[in-house]
Amino acid sequence: MTTSYQHMLLCLDLLDITCCRQLLNKSLALQKIHNCQLSLVHVIEPLILTTGEEINVSFTSLEEQIEQHQKEQLYTLADEFEIPQANAHLSTGSISAEVHQLAKQLHADLLIVGTHGRHGLAVLFGSTSTHVLRGTNCDVLAIRINDEDS
Repeated sequence: MTTSYQHMLLCLDLLDITCCRQLLNKSLALQKIHNCQLSLVHVIEPLILTTGEEINVSFTSLEEQIEQHQKEQLYTLADEFEIPQANAHLSTGSISAEVHQLAKQLHADLLIVGTHGRHGLAVLFGSTSTHVLRGTNCDVLAIRINDEDS
């Protein structure tokens, strides 16, 4: 049994860059301790239009613009923290499913997620970090995000 991580996968939410920076700083410190590889992932959830009627609307152009913007943000953040762009992954779909698939593909042995430590309804319905935790085959580290810094 190994006592050191080989490949950590940090799950980012690019809608809050300040939180991303907090997570990156802590993850890079952990990476130095374990002398391992660090990859980043941001998952874009598909756009869904919910109405009472059947509507044929194409979001393709808007989704492509969102994807391009998110990719630029992810690569900028990777460059800022000296992480190779090849280790910065952007995916579209269900966050937990996409993270689990990438973790398996990369042979990640630690998933890192941020948490705001919410209470009440957020705990009842489950947070993104809780969904990532379920069904994973590796360790998961939840890093508390300091909302005062964001």
